[in-house]
Amino acid sequence: MEKIAEIKNLNFKYSQQGNWLFHDFNLAINRYEWLAIIGHNGSGKSTLARLLDGLLVPQTGGIWIDQQKMNSGNVWQLRKKIGMVFQNPENQFVGANVADDVAFGLENQAVPYDKMHQRVAAALKRVNMWEYAEQEPANLSGGQKQRVAIAGVIALKPKIVILDEATSMLDPEGRHEVISLIKELKEQEGLTVISITHDIDEASLADRVVVLDDGEILNAAPAAEVFSQGQALIDLGLDIPFSEKVKLALKRQGVLIPQGYYTEQRMVDWICQSISKK
Repeated sequence: MEKIAEIKNLNFKYSQQGNWLFHDFNLAINRYEWLAIIGHNGSGKSTLARLLDGLLVPQTGGIWIDQQKMNSGNVWQLRKKIGMVFQNPENQFVGANVADDVAFGLENQAVPYDKMHQRVAAALKRVNMWEYAEQEPANLSGGQKQRVAIAGVIALKPKIVILDEATSMLDPEGRHEVISLIKELKEQEGLTVISITHDIDEASLADRVVVLDDGEILNAAPAAEVFSQGQALIDLGLDIPFSEKVKLALKRQGVLIPQGYYTEQRMVDWICQSISKK
């Protein structure tokens, strides 16, 4: 598969740290894939996102974005290929109204006014927020604010979108709306999505899940394979999908449970079939 981002032999630590957070770290990200990165607090997830976006600079090693090695001379150009959506959308708001906020990044890139207006309108329509274009961001719900933040990112036409705990401050309905939107945009716009998350439901949608522990990759595999190791994830202090919690509870009761990862619906179907056979 073609790689859109690669981290090779990266070493990084913050100035106040004695030990490396990342030591000889390697990770390749495929073009068009959805990669979820999970791990306990302090495992290095958000630091990794900032390294990929050029907000932090490794002490040694390299980061390639779209076949180009990132350096001080091209970092701003490569960052145009990456859009980041953060945990708190209010930290990204700078405009007096929704449309102005989405236009801000385009203004920084000196996009001509006519083209900028078209891209702002198109982006807001894509996230179903065009009718709120003249409203102040402060008057929106949490889910609506995050939609505006996403519109600001997609208006810039990046190749990679990084979600840095982007749904953690939303209620369940808001999380579902935003993740469904990102999934739709990924398919329609040909995006690569990197999701830094504690939300297991969000991670379970990924093509591949990386389990990070203190700067080290413990596992990097399809979501079904990672989440089938329920107890190992719990031992790391991570959550697991509800269906895996049900399987573990049944196992403790002496029930012979199926192997492999089951979605909630598949688990419900299996339980119903098991009951009907008795």
